[in-house]
Amino acid sequence: MLREVHLINGLHGFSLLTGFLAGALALYRIYLVIYNLYLHPLAKVPGPKLYAASNIPYSVGLCKGTIWFDIKRFHDQYGPVVRYAPNDVSFTTVDAWKEIYGHKKWNDPNFPKDRRLYREGKTDTASILVADDADHSRVRRLISHAFSEKALRGQEGIMQSYVSLLIRRLQAHATSSNPVVDMNKWYNFTTFDLIGDLAFGEPFGCLESEGYHPWVAMIFGGFRLSAFNQARKRFPWLMPATKYLLPSKLTQAQIEHFSLSFSKARQRAMGGFKYREDFMSYILRHNGEDGRGMTPDEIGENSNILIVAGSETTASLLTGTTYYLLKNPECLQLLTTEIRSTFEKEDDINLVSVGQLKYLLACLDEGLRLYPPVPSALGRDVPKGGHYIEGYFIPEQVSNLPVPKP
Repeated sequence: MLREVHLINGLHGFSLLTGFLAGALALYRIYLVIYNLYLHPLAKVPGPKLYAASNIPYSVGLCKGTIWFDIKRFHDQYGPVVRYAPNDVSFTTVDAWKEIYGHKKWNDPNFPKDRRLYREGKTDTASILVADDADHSRVRRLISHAFSEKALRGQEGIMQSYVSLLIRRLQAHATSSNPVVDMNKWYNFTTFDLIGDLAFGEPFGCLESEGYHPWVAMIFGGFRLSAFNQARKRFPWLMPATKYLLPSKLTQAQIEHFSLSFSKARQRAMGGFKYREDFMSYILRHNGEDGRGMTPDEIGENSNILIVAGSETTASLLTGTTYYLLKNPECLQLLTTEIRSTFEKEDDINLVSVGQLKYLLACLDEGLRLYPPVPSALGRDVPKGGHYIEGYFIPEQVSNLPVPKP
């Protein structure tokens, strides 16, 4: 009987403790909401109160894929400066863009990248996306050789082969019983094959098989996983628990993508820079200059960035531009006339001659404006000491995320 009394008293004490903790947590959450709405340094910045009070609405929109439409709607309602999360502000003015992303004077600090928006790599080595200023300049210098005019001309044969294959495949479908095709897929088939060949020396085979390579499917899965991880980083105290909520299929796909990128980059690097004209040959050719080359881990980390940055983004731009041309037949006719009046035969079309098509370049520029491949923009943190932007003082370590105009 005595043990039962002790047990009952113990359970009663435990229930009191848990009740107290739950109450304290509820009071803290109420205090946090009040602080975010009325006492926070960003309290005077216009925006929806629900989003200013908590990171939950933003995170839900991020996981649903609707947050950028929401932020566009907020700008329409509140103007060029909008607070869309407790610690985040969005700007759409030219001056704000220059202030956040522009080159600074020697004594003015840059706005560092918001690390919540970037995924972790396979190693502890930073890719060009998250490297510090010194490493970013060094890696950018090495990679830039692969995108020079001379380098692109040397790679033109590879590009032409995939463009020609795309045209042949589309011509075959055009004369078939079902001529309707999904151009988004075909643009992705082409850009992934091309970037795979230029980065690793072999294509994904998407155009040949008329389907996505399993590796490409992993990359698309990584985009969805990235949104989930960005949402998790809004609640760092929950990170250990929420990792078990991530779709295991997507997590495993990202691991395999990293492993394949490193493996393929290592194999291609073993061929040396005399093997052929592609991205890796230029990186290796200039890798020993001044002892400031890239380590094997840096080559691996940046190779998986090149695969994504040079494929899906290009395909998205081409898809959006094609859509708007089809929606505006008078523009399509002008572009068609320019191309057909400039070239007498397909062999006349090359990197140099295409660069002379003013209306084509204008269409691509307008496509970038209306259908940006990265609609989320690239957020930055405010440097130490804070900064005035568009008349508002933004304290340090607060993200400022300009969004493209629609």
